[in-house]
Amino acid sequence: MSKHPSLFLLAILPILLACGCTDDSTEISSVATGATPIANQPVPAEPRPADSAAAIKKIEDMYGEVFKADDGIVNFVDFGGAFGESVDLSVLSGVPYVERLVLNGASVSDDDLVHLKDLKYLKILDLGETRVSDAGMLTLKSVKSLEEINLQRTDITDAGFGHLLALPKLRRFKMVRCKISDAGLALVKDRTDIIVLDLKECINVSDAGLAHLAGVKDLKFLRVWGSQITDQGMVYLVGLAKLVHLGLDDTKVGDAGMVSIGKLKNLENLEMYQTGITSAGIESIAGLHKLKYLKVRGTLVGSTAMNALANMTALKRLDLSETQVGDAGLADLSKLTSIQDLNLWATQVTDAGLSHLTSLTNLTILNLDQTHVGDEGLIQIGKLSTLKNLILRSTQITDDGIEHLSTLTNLEDLNVEFCTSLGDTGKKRIQEKLPKVVLTQ
Repeated sequence: MSKHPSLFLLAILPILLACGCTDDSTEISSVATGATPIANQPVPAEPRPADSAAAIKKIEDMYGEVFKADDGIVNFVDFGGAFGESVDLSVLSGVPYVERLVLNGASVSDDDLVHLKDLKYLKILDLGETRVSDAGMLTLKSVKSLEEINLQRTDITDAGFGHLLALPKLRRFKMVRCKISDAGLALVKDRTDIIVLDLKECINVSDAGLAHLAGVKDLKFLRVWGSQITDQGMVYLVGLAKLVHLGLDDTKVGDAGMVSIGKLKNLENLEMYQTGITSAGIESIAGLHKLKYLKVRGTLVGSTAMNALANMTALKRLDLSETQVGDAGLADLSKLTSIQDLNLWATQVTDAGLSHLTSLTNLTILNLDQTHVGDEGLIQIGKLSTLKNLILRSTQITDDGIEHLSTLTNLEDLNVEFCTSLGDTGKKRIQEKLPKVVLTQ
């Protein structure tokens, strides 16, 4: 079905915000990287010839979707809905002004890429989870207009990466779980203009590879992964002054590495899941005043570290799940009134600590899954009038306590799964008080 892209984006925006897809998914923010969304591209001054109606119909018959610019010309084709069914990409000759193309699934191979060679306006190409190989990347060298590519979970190696680096406008590389190694990163020495490099789950990248990135001064987004990334690798990143997003999940980076990270003053997003950091490491990043999202899940960070966050007034999302943070730490967090999303899953938080959260007047998402929260804590939660999503899974709340949530008139989603002391009476009562709430039980 043909759709207007602006209306489409408006329709899905609330869904994206609700599920928190902006940082943990492989989607990379256009705000962070300087990309202009296809839907907002200006219409050319000169009228463009109409697309082939037959081509559009054939795309839709193959479960593809087309989206159009303001002048009615197709600029985005999405075959994501084909669910791996074979698609005939020769049809793209009938929509020559396509700027963004999504091709997912095992049915897409190197042979299909020959049909992209004449797409002179193609800027964004998604080939995630396809069967393309290095040979296909050689074919793509003729698509000089490419600016961004997603090759997530493909078999692309250093050789294929090298072919892509020859494209001068291609500055955003999403290479999650590809076969890129340190040797591949050595090839970027002449490409100091790269903006995005997503190497999550590229297990052959080590500190030695990060050394090759020291000169990539335009880099804004970097994500690496695995036990070969250590504190030494962080030293090589200190000069990347434009870096906005740094993902270090499942690495061996510890407190010493945080000293280097603390020098990246433009950082807005920092992901440190299951790393070696402790509360001491958090103190080293206290000066990152632009930080908007911090994830330290599954680390040895405790309550004493929260004081170091007190001056991060831009912080909107904070993931402390599976840490040692308790009630004392929440007292310091009470100063962070900018926080909108707070994850306290599997922490040491109890009813006593929740009174410190009542000052968080912008809080919309609160996760208390597997905490020591009971009915007394719900009295304090009932004061958080801005809450939209509340997770009380596996807590000690009862039928009597849940009534304290009836004041949360903005609440949209409430999760009470595995609350063994909460019965049908309490669930029914809260649904009567808040009929618009989606109750997960």
